[in-house]
Amino acid sequence: FFSKGKAESMRQERMRTASVDDKLQDLISKSDVITSLLEGQLAVLNEQKEKVEGNLSVTLDEREAVGGEL
Repeated sequence: FFSKGKAESMRQERMRTASVDDKLQDLISKSDVITSLLEGQLAVLNEQKEKVEGNLSVTLDEREAVGGEL
């Protein structure tokens, strides 16, 4: 539709003339987007943590087995 700069300029103009209620709604919607992004990142980090814990467990078991052979 519009270039990024033009869209931002139009948004800023709307915000200048918007009521407090409209501004609050804008902040809430941005907050919801940020929350959603952070929840997604947390899910990815938790998945990676589980993989690392599994790998660490395997590594420690292998180390223990090698130590027992020596």
